[in-house]
Amino acid sequence: MLERTQAMSGNGVVAMHSYGRQAGTWEGILVTLGVPLIQPYRRVWQALVSAPGCRRGVTKKRSIASAKRLFGVTLKKSQDGIADALHMALWALHVYATGGM
Repeated sequence: MLERTQAMSGNGVVAMHSYGRQAGTWEGILVTLGVPLIQPYRRVWQALVSAPGCRRGVTKKRSIASAKRLFGVTLKKSQDGIADALHMALWALHVYATGGM
C-alpha cells in the first residue's frame, strides 16, 4: 500500500516533485514485482484514527494516542510517522481481509 500523493498548499514545488518521483519509483517496483497495490488518500486510512463524526483532522497527538491504544506502543511526538505507518498497515490488512475497500 502506498498513500496516494497530492499537492498541499505550503509544500515547496521542489519538495513535492522529489516526493512524487520517489512514490512513482516505489509504485513501479511494486507493480513490476506483481505486488497488489492500493493507493488510498490520507483521509481514507485515517478514518481508523479519528472518532466517528469527528470533523477535525488527525493530529500527531491523536495518531500517537491511537497507536498506543491499538498497538501498545509508546511513541514520541517526533515519531508520528511510525504511528501513521502502523495505521496504514492496519487499514491495508482490513482491506485485504475483507476483499475490498
